[in-house]
Amino acid sequence: MADDTFDRAPPPATAAVSGGLLATPGAAERLARLLDLGTPVVVTTGAEVLAAARSGRAAAAIVGEDLPDLTALDLCRSLRGGLVGSGLPLIIVSEHFSDPAEEEALEAGADEYVDAAHLGARLVRRLRARLRQAWRRQESNPLTGLPGRGRLDQEILRRLPHPGRLSLVALDVRYFKAFNDRYGYARGDDLLRLVRDILVEVLEEQGEPEDFLAHLGGDDFFLVTCPERDAALVAEMQRRFDRLVPTLYDEADRAAGGVTVFTRAGEERFVPLAYLSAVAVTNQAEDLRHVGQLAAVVAELKEFVRRTENRHLVRDRRQIHEARAAWDRRFAAEGGQQYGRDDSGC
Repeated sequence: MADDTFDRAPPPATAAVSGGLLATPGAAERLARLLDLGTPVVVTTGAEVLAAARSGRAAAAIVGEDLPDLTALDLCRSLRGGLVGSGLPLIIVSEHFSDPAEEEALEAGADEYVDAAHLGARLVRRLRARLRQAWRRQESNPLTGLPGRGRLDQEILRRLPHPGRLSLVALDVRYFKAFNDRYGYARGDDLLRLVRDILVEVLEEQGEPEDFLAHLGGDDFFLVTCPERDAALVAEMQRRFDRLVPTLYDEADRAAGGVTVFTRAGEERFVPLAYLSAVAVTNQAEDLRHVGQLAAVVAELKEFVRRTENRHLVRDRRQIHEARAAWDRRFAAEGGQQYGRDDSGC
């Protein structure tokens, strides 16, 4: 991740976005067509909405109150309580509108609760603008369905003012480029989905409700948690990755323990099996006041891990300064190369 990972401007919003505008039959579908944000994808069950949201195939959902398998409120709670697709904009269209019902829906996390009897031009304009704003903020990764940069920034800023509540963990697949070069982008996507599945499963089993995952593209994944939990969570994520990633390699490469690729200089190089590297920045040991500071520290930590092939969680700058000094002393004593630049490109 470059120093400006958190600071890049979001892409411009367009009338239609990647992923479908989901709508249930009836008034919800009618509203979706009035919004004119692309042809709606008609779904009939809450399970379809959840599946599309978690796979990144949904841009928003407009649903009636009663679905065959669950109520709109239950659907809303399931979405908001999940790790993947939790930011999907959800509009509930009610045939039996009331103020108490509206209050309950909004408390459950619905973005809008509207009266099916009053789908006028003014409401349509407001909802269209609100969805476009939500898409600009959300930027869910289309491959993994995990939240993107905008929601990651919001989560960081929410925790930064509270010392001891923030651990920003950056997770990368070491040797991901070599895997892509060897097997192609389709299998590279399979590897990224495996990472997504592992991170989600570990948090669902061992995390807390406030833990948060994001995917900024490529192999850049982020976990936002508390400092007292980060080491245990990362260790379990790495353990599962080490167990499962060999299954994505061809049998010969798996037996050899890696793949042979070519460097930028055209030289043949053997690259080991991929592993999950992790660095963490907390607001305990660091005086951090804005997102840009975190980005700079994360970049420094990740560079250190890349140079030294460190397979354990590295937290905060003090730790890498101490480790780097030990590294240089060791190599100086052995007459080897000190901590420096590796231009292999692998």
